[in-house]
Amino acid sequence: MAVINISINEEILKKVDNYKKVINKNRSEFFAEAAKKYFEQIDDYIAFKKQKESIKNLMSLGEKLWREGVFDNVDAVRDIRKLRQERTDELIRKVQ
Repeated sequence: MAVINISINEEILKKVDNYKKVINKNRSEFFAEAAKKYFEQIDDYIAFKKQKESIKNLMSLGEKLWREGVFDNVDAVRDIRKLRQERTDELIRKVQ
């Protein structure tokens, strides 16, 4: 395990010390867990942005295909719902 030194605002350190007592962890455990949770939030945000872009692209493609009449059986709404469900399932698997 790596050992690091950080500089931190006194006010934040006091809050950390108060919370660490409540959750029964030392400072190292507190900061390690906080970093882990922060990275999880970043990963979720990146996944959300990718999903949003994919849906936007899928909707654009669906509209184009519909306008051109290339595929009469294309259902962009159904495909978007499927993508949303897959993402929801993925998030649920992460939590478990």
